[in-house]
Amino acid sequence: MKIKLLGTGTPTPSLTRMGSSHLIQIGDDVILLDHGPGAHHRLLQAGIKATEVTHIAFSHLHYDHCIDYVRLVLTRWDQGAGQIPELKVFGPPPIDDMTKKLFGHDGAFATDINARVNN
Repeated sequence: MKIKLLGTGTPTPSLTRMGSSHLIQIGDDVILLDHGPGAHHRLLQAGIKATEVTHIAFSHLHYDHCIDYVRLVLTRWDQGAGQIPELKVFGPPPIDDMTKKLFGHDGAFATDINARVNN
């Protein structure tokens, strides 16, 4: 097992500390615990592609723990749709609702997703 701290920051913007995120690698599983602001950049610096992430779990849904979830999901979709297993997502019960509001048919990113699929 390998554990790497991708971010240990607070909601206060910082150029040196990213939002909360921990990377855990166990065998073929690449697990993220939280994915706050800037954590996705740190994931890339650690040499891990979004398409390699297999699980994500959220401790809670404050933006400083989950804002880069959007980037992770959209990058996985853009770079691996139909080629990689579905991301396993865990978190407090509002996570399903948040995911639908972001990526569902009428979600915040529906216009972008539809434009990329239909053009």
